[in-house]
Amino acid sequence: MDESACPGCLVEARPIGIIKSDQDEDGEIIRNDKVIAVAEESHDHNNIRSLSELNPELLKKLEHCF
Repeated sequence: MDESACPGCLVEARPIGIIKSDQDEDGEIIRNDKVIAVAEESHDHNNIRSLSELNPELLKKLEHCF
């Protein structure tokens, strides 16, 4: 699966890492970590097993989103 999926569909995926993040909720800082995964059927990312194997630019974009 290397194309966009429709909202709400189920995609079998394997986790490759966690991006640690904090968020401010009503003045209180709480942890809000994000699990990053790749689709099991991905042809483009079938060899990716950890965040360190991702393209550095893609990793920067992911970190910026969260």
